[in-house]
Amino acid sequence: MRFRRTTLIAIAFFLFGVGTAGAGPLVVGVVSDRSAAEVAAGAHRFLEAHPEAEVVLRTPEQLTDKSDEAVAALWREADAVLVAAVFGDQAARLDRLLREAPPPEGAPILAINSVRHLTALSRIDGEAVLAGLDDEMRTELAANPDPGEEPRAHLSRQQERFPEQADWLTGRAFYQGRTPENMEGLMRWLAAHGGHAIDVPDPDPRETIRYYRHGSSSPDSDALDLEEGPAVALLDLDTGDRPGDRALLDAACEALENREIQCFVVLARWGGASREAVETLADTIGPADLAGIVSLQDFVVGGGGNREAVAEAFGELDVPVIKGIRLADVSAAQWRLSHEGIPWDKVHYHVAMPELQGMSQPMVLAAAGAPEQDERTGVRLTLTEPVGERVEALADRVASWQRLRALDNADKRVAVVYYNHPPGRQNIGADKLDVPESLLEMLQRLEAAGYDLGDNVPEDAEALLDMIQDRAVNLPEQADALDAIAGRVAALDREQYQAYFDAVPESIRAELVDGPIGYLQARLEAAKAADEIDLAQAALESGVGDLRHMLESYPHAAQDRALDLLAQFEAAWEATLAGEDAHATTEQLRKALVRTGIPGLTGWGEPPGEAMTRDGEMLFPGIEFGNVFIGPQPPRGWEVSERLLHANTTFPPTHQYVGFYHWIRDHFEADALVYVGRHSTREFLPRRRAGLAADDYPEILGGALPIIYPYIVDGVGEGIQAKRRAMGVMISHLTPPLAATELYDSLLELRQLVETYEAAAQPDAATRSRAVQTLRERIEDLGLTEIIEREMARGHHHDHGHHHDDHGDHHVGHDEEPDTTGHGEGHADEHGDEQRDADHHREHGDEEHEHAHEHDHENEHADEGHDEHATTRLSEMDEELLVHEIGHYLTDMQEDQMPLGLHVFGRDWSDEAVDTMLESMAGDDAIGDDWGAKLRGSPASERAHLLAALEGRFVPPGQGNDPIRTPEVLPTGRNFHALAADLVPTRIAWGIGQELAADAREHGDPEADGSEAIILWASDTVRDEGVMIAFGMDMLGIRPAWNSRGIVQGLERMDLDEAERDRRRDALFTTSGLFRDLYEDQLVWLDRAARLALDGSSEIILAEYPELEPALEAALAPLGQDLRDPGDEPLARNDVAAQWVEDTQALRAAGLDGAGAGQQAALRVFGSAPGAYGAGVNRLADRSGAWEDRAELGAAYLRRMGHAYGADESGGSAHEAFEARLGQVGRTYLGRASHLYGLLDNDDGFDFQGGLSTAVESIRGEVPDNRVLQHADPDDPRVETLGRALMRELQGQNLNPQWIEPLMDHGYAGARTMARDFVDNLWGWQVTNPEIIRSWVWDEVHDVYLQDRHGLGMQEFLADGHNVHVKTHLQAVHLVAASHGFWDADPEVLDALSERFAELVAEHGLPGSGHTRPDHPMLDEVAERLDDAELRAAFEAVRAAAQIDRAEPEADPSRVTEIQPLEDPTAQEAQEIPEPAEADGGQETGDEAAGMPWLPWLVAAALFLLLLGGIATGRRR
Repeated sequence: MRFRRTTLIAIAFFLFGVGTAGAGPLVVGVVSDRSAAEVAAGAHRFLEAHPEAEVVLRTPEQLTDKSDEAVAALWREADAVLVAAVFGDQAARLDRLLREAPPPEGAPILAINSVRHLTALSRIDGEAVLAGLDDEMRTELAANPDPGEEPRAHLSRQQERFPEQADWLTGRAFYQGRTPENMEGLMRWLAAHGGHAIDVPDPDPRETIRYYRHGSSSPDSDALDLEEGPAVALLDLDTGDRPGDRALLDAACEALENREIQCFVVLARWGGASREAVETLADTIGPADLAGIVSLQDFVVGGGGNREAVAEAFGELDVPVIKGIRLADVSAAQWRLSHEGIPWDKVHYHVAMPELQGMSQPMVLAAAGAPEQDERTGVRLTLTEPVGERVEALADRVASWQRLRALDNADKRVAVVYYNHPPGRQNIGADKLDVPESLLEMLQRLEAAGYDLGDNVPEDAEALLDMIQDRAVNLPEQADALDAIAGRVAALDREQYQAYFDAVPESIRAELVDGPIGYLQARLEAAKAADEIDLAQAALESGVGDLRHMLESYPHAAQDRALDLLAQFEAAWEATLAGEDAHATTEQLRKALVRTGIPGLTGWGEPPGEAMTRDGEMLFPGIEFGNVFIGPQPPRGWEVSERLLHANTTFPPTHQYVGFYHWIRDHFEADALVYVGRHSTREFLPRRRAGLAADDYPEILGGALPIIYPYIVDGVGEGIQAKRRAMGVMISHLTPPLAATELYDSLLELRQLVETYEAAAQPDAATRSRAVQTLRERIEDLGLTEIIEREMARGHHHDHGHHHDDHGDHHVGHDEEPDTTGHGEGHADEHGDEQRDADHHREHGDEEHEHAHEHDHENEHADEGHDEHATTRLSEMDEELLVHEIGHYLTDMQEDQMPLGLHVFGRDWSDEAVDTMLESMAGDDAIGDDWGAKLRGSPASERAHLLAALEGRFVPPGQGNDPIRTPEVLPTGRNFHALAADLVPTRIAWGIGQELAADAREHGDPEADGSEAIILWASDTVRDEGVMIAFGMDMLGIRPAWNSRGIVQGLERMDLDEAERDRRRDALFTTSGLFRDLYEDQLVWLDRAARLALDGSSEIILAEYPELEPALEAALAPLGQDLRDPGDEPLARNDVAAQWVEDTQALRAAGLDGAGAGQQAALRVFGSAPGAYGAGVNRLADRSGAWEDRAELGAAYLRRMGHAYGADESGGSAHEAFEARLGQVGRTYLGRASHLYGLLDNDDGFDFQGGLSTAVESIRGEVPDNRVLQHADPDDPRVETLGRALMRELQGQNLNPQWIEPLMDHGYAGARTMARDFVDNLWGWQVTNPEIIRSWVWDEVHDVYLQDRHGLGMQEFLADGHNVHVKTHLQAVHLVAASHGFWDADPEVLDALSERFAELVAEHGLPGSGHTRPDHPMLDEVAERLDDAELRAAFEAVRAAAQIDRAEPEADPSRVTEIQPLEDPTAQEAQEIPEPAEADGGQETGDEAAGMPWLPWLVAAALFLLLLGGIATGRRR
């Protein structure tokens, strides 16, 4: 036995560096990074007392690259095993290994503070001590002391209650004690239970609450010695003053006290003690005034059972609560160089769960220091170190909020920023919000609250709008408009901005001036300087990959040269990172690449740039009312260079954008910034998703300025971005009232015809025949013929009889109480243990029906491309089936909810509006008892909490979602939060997703080839809890595996026969940028799901294609041992495996090695680059003059979305794989889970599904079968073709007087909504899916909106005041549709429309949209149609006055390819040669040329002689 043990220890020493000692006890422990130092300190004390003993400690991270055999060897001869605070992948692995290869029979296993399946392995004296306890009892067993309860008494009480677990509780108490003495006691306890005669002391639990200041702690708050004046509390765990962590406390307090704010720390044990600490904080501070709280606790303060009580206590304290973050396993350099900030698997407990209690503004304050190896135990010790710059930024932020608390309202300066994107006079507004009225409401409330607004506050919204249109709107493409506001609005001259610009981070300066190549160069230099070579290599590969793909797909005269230069740039950096002296060459190559002049390689140039500038001066439209400024969000910049829309993947803001925020902070000297409605563009600027650094654009722009953000309550997906990236404190506001759709005109006649048919007494009655004949005629009149024929051909006979009782009541949260664990190693390990395992999901038990609309720019598509089915013509269709289909079409329409008008922030609703909304919320059920009061009280809550935030007070947390799905979102006016990612998909979502997948398979084209493509949006995931994820998994034949608390902890592959499936479908997933940021863990699960499906045929693949073994091994490696499940499914029944084999063989034939081919062929999850948002199609649609062919939109989508995500992928360039996958797509799916939002009221639908459809069409030559999964009502989910969904929304809402009339009551804001939230998006669907949006649609829109077909007074309405700019824009979109050939209007109609358009332009100017830029080709066509010479001259004069002549950037000759080492640094860097270099010969040619400096002159002379000869010959001829 002893020989065997010595041998195994020798193996462990070889593999892990484990030493050997005498014959004393061997204690082996796997402990979290955060607890490693404490456990090691206790181990040292133990070893000093027992030198013959051995203690072997490891962190989970130390095990990741070790084999299962090596890990199991650690404990194979152990006398005792400790597993403490282990979560994540290693928890599952340890669970498996401890079961498969357990320690010796008598060795105790103490598993504590870890995931429950791991703690269940605890055994003492050979007994599994936790085996008899259910989850509820385990939660109670691990409960921490109640508020005020003495720790020793608590331990005794627990041991009396759980006598069989008394020893386990003792062992855990040692660990919970945290001190070196307690950790030594733990070692003694383990050794004693392992059979060694060692004395074991009693645990010595320390106080559950202590107070720390100036380097010492005490359980007595009087020891803080606070004085009168502001004080900030740092709320930390009771372990916060241990080595490493304490440094942050000292640094933060020093920074705060340097700003004359007292600082102290509350150290509280997890659970009830933390609740008690918060609830008693007001008494704790004595004479001081609490100014704010910085919480360093992760998950929720107090644990799940105390979550709401702590949130209420925060509310009573009424101070800002900022979330501070320690990154325990990421160094400061790694964090600064990362593109994600906080690692994706840490976001839920560092950020998402704290948001449930109203915490906001998450800031990284400390990161991991350099790891050190503890010689005695072998454990890797990583202590956190403060990030100095971020600590100072925190102190500035706290001081800014304190300033709001201290200043009189009359002295506060407030900036109010509204949305004007895309720019133009026609587009001042926000999502479902009347912005002019809301601005007026805010100004009046501020004035009433004592703010100094001067003497010129307008009396009404119309007067305010006059002022806004005069000097507070963005018109970046109109020279005369810029001239008109110069000298009347705020501005910065070149010198002022340059002085500020010189102080911004170097990487940002490089990107703004030189574009992506400048940023890449700066990032690589930073990584090299930090000696982070692996990060540099990854950044180089990804950055060059993106640029290469962009260059290869973007035709330009300098394309070949740029590709050659880029290859040299990559080679030079590879040499530099390998230690060679090539850095100077990289800088030369960077400059040469910029000078190619190719859009996408260049930036905005030297300050001040060209956006919104006049004579070198930046202009900032806006109005100052005393101490309050209102102005529009700056334009993003593609108005300056539309070519960027084709080329780039990410867009930095312009110089003027950056300058605007500098002016607000440092010249206007704002004390707070208020954004008006959804949404700003700031939170969608490039870089990290959360835990921002000093070089993140949102951080640079906002600095420490408090951000207060009124935001629609059903906009949580994008709102979360504003919370985490713009550091906003959200103030949720109501949606408009929602009402069931009413039929009108021909639709009403259709309903009457259906009822006439169904009411006929006899099947052959004449009335039935006449009804059907008339029905067919009306279907033709309404343009529904093609839609109905295709629906019937594809089997979409809509049956509404399937209501799903098992999906639960759509008004309430889930019956199950999911787990709220902290199963991420970070901080859960320290204190949360099994209780936190319950806590993490109790947090979300009430909220699993949260929702949010996502505006991150996402899309939908058309299904009208497949004609394989023989479609039955309308005239030949079975009349009963036809009547049935039309009846359901109308029923679906009537069941849709329609917004009536717009909301005004903080303005009370009428009784009629309240009653309408309550009826919609109730549906067929009773109105909730408190709904009416909460709905009526919402506007008052909105305005009260806006004013409270401006006074530096606390805004309480609340759910965000569609109010019809989730009445719990009321009252509004709260700081909303979202659903935790690890709960997704919930079991309810799984049931709905499965049913939708079955519907899609049943009613789709059974013969159609191709894979499924599923679009993932964050907003709908918040609403529906992951239905689209569930849908995609079910298509793959994979199901989630949940633990008892609802956390997804694994995957299972369905047996095809048991599931009654003919085959396993292949599926591609495209993610929006928001989904990636909020739910990247779901992208990992989906990637693994596709690989697990592939594994279902792995045995067949190895048998039939043995040469693919290396490829298959690489493809399946991300599954790990725990998910691998080799199967023998025939390839004919496994589409994933069959496609993988085909693709892998093709890639190998093309020269790729086996592993690379296998991995690339396995990719199934794609999206935009890290830090980028949107698919880019919506931007091009808005800029209709920037493209001629629809294929350009598909190409832009391909460039932007070709980045891979998954277990081993985090956004790297994978364009070839993406295009290969799209080439196999036969069907696309977009989910819709909101009663408020559809397909035509935002641009996300056509951006993502429309863009996807267009890209597939460009590759395959046919439009895929595009479908929409409708599940706003979870009791009635259904699959609908995109064409049917679009037509139903168009006819049911946008052409309906019921929708139009309430908008007319809002004047300009209503007119703007008609254009921006309908017609602009209709145009987007037009360009992506012209097979759906036919010419007759524009006839209808023209007749309803421009010819007033309903007799609503539309012509007068659109001619009234500033509505005229909207009218001009509407006319322009129609004319652009005609110009591109989509609207086949009669010549007389076009002539008349052109004349009316020209008259409005001549009188009121161009509106300023992308459809009316002064040199737009459509305007040339309009001018040609004008017969009136005077009108034509006036029209052209307006265009000429608006035209801005922009200088083309200097560029080197397009055929220069080589960079020469030059002796004269001022000499020209690039030398011209006759032809571009060959693929691999560029550098060699350059080297030769360097030795022959006369060669270029010789070539030039020869070319000159040839030219002279040609001229002479020409003259002779």
